[in-house]
Amino acid sequence: MFERRIVALFLAIAFIGILASAANATRLSADFKQLVEQNFPGVRVRIDGALELKNGDLLLPVIPGGINVPKWSKPQEEFTYPDQTKPEMVLYNNGWCYLKVIKRGHVNTFVLPPSLTERSRKRIFSGNFPPDLIVPENFVLPKAYKAVIGDLQIRLADEVEINKLGTDEPVAHHAPTHSDHGVYVVNSLHSGTLILLDDRKLNKLTEFPTEGTLSQMVAVGGFLYVSDQAKARVLILDPSKREFVGQIDLQPKSAPKGIATLPNGQLIYVSESGSNDIAIIEAATRKVLLRTKTPPGPGRLAVTPNGYFLLVLNAASGHLTIISTGNQSVSGSVKVGGMPTAMAVSSDSKRVYITNRLSNTVSVVDLASRQVVTTLTTGNAPTGLAISRDNEKLFVACARDNAIIIFDLKTNQKSGEVRLPLDLEFPGNLELTPDGKKLFVTSEAAESLGLMDLETLTFDAQAHLGHTSHDIIWVPVN
Repeated sequence: MFERRIVALFLAIAFIGILASAANATRLSADFKQLVEQNFPGVRVRIDGALELKNGDLLLPVIPGGINVPKWSKPQEEFTYPDQTKPEMVLYNNGWCYLKVIKRGHVNTFVLPPSLTERSRKRIFSGNFPPDLIVPENFVLPKAYKAVIGDLQIRLADEVEINKLGTDEPVAHHAPTHSDHGVYVVNSLHSGTLILLDDRKLNKLTEFPTEGTLSQMVAVGGFLYVSDQAKARVLILDPSKREFVGQIDLQPKSAPKGIATLPNGQLIYVSESGSNDIAIIEAATRKVLLRTKTPPGPGRLAVTPNGYFLLVLNAASGHLTIISTGNQSVSGSVKVGGMPTAMAVSSDSKRVYITNRLSNTVSVVDLASRQVVTTLTTGNAPTGLAISRDNEKLFVACARDNAIIIFDLKTNQKSGEVRLPLDLEFPGNLELTPDGKKLFVTSEAAESLGLMDLETLTFDAQAHLGHTSHDIIWVPVN
């Protein structure tokens, strides 16, 4: 008993430490923020201190001495180059500097004004980017900026190389293997089996017993990556060849549950629930680059469509943990309901919807303010959920009611309820078909897979799997 109390105390202290570090996200002091908003009407001050101007320009902050703003009562602007309407750079007398991100071909970078004084140049290079900076995609900086980068993972290059990179083909964003044909892959948590279905007729093509405990899946570059809790690994399946092509071994007893990838497919994230880590894997080499510590019991993962944040559900503590994909560190945490189980992110990356299985609710989290802005009351034991392609409807599976609840996202009111067929029990996760016209419903108690027409809200004939089902994903094949 004493040992259990010591462990619980240790976990609590660690959790408080993580929340404290998240609270240190970059913040502008009230008077400084007011000055910035006066300088640039309509500006959006991001949580990392960056400025999104009304005309779409992005200005990134360089902060003197780290993330703390000097406590000057009234910081005044020093100068804007070339002028206030088209700022390339802004210097404030509290030491803050803002530099405009410019596009050079296919890359994003900075260019300092040639007329910049040596004194101002030294001020810039004596500062740092905030550690929670959301790094722009395809961001490359001249080597002279090395001191400014801090611990962020930003590529450095000389001017010649930057110019060359600008003319090269860009890294594909949202770049799955192009194909109009694919397979649906279903996994069974109970039997440890992967089932492949034809995506046109839903015929079973084959199945793979793994002797593991399979959880979340993600498709990257035509391959399927599957987290296996029991064997501390990620399995890699080639659905075109219908064979396993390898695995990524993780820490012993790490019990990996969730898995997700950046939109460009360069990094894969795996939640190691047994060690309270997020393993960050380079897709090209399939090697673990580093690990990020989280609150206890990280589970299901999602990456926002814009690629800026990794979202982690911590079922044990009832939290959503937010990790910046720019520096791979925790940048925030939001208390939601009891046993958060699944989540869906709006296509504009502004809101995340989370089912709370014990609370019988859905928490609606605003990612900009890091707050629960609305709580939706569901039926009993909400599990999976999905957002319609037009972002107007939210579908929520209620396991104990054997029903799908529908919410109108314009009003956040319940707009309908669909009872499940008799041969489909205890619905689990929900997944839209690639065309967004139908909704798959997995079953944690039956051996059938549900498919609901979203126009008629009726179920097609159920596909018989021979196994209960946990997750389903579409993977393109050649």
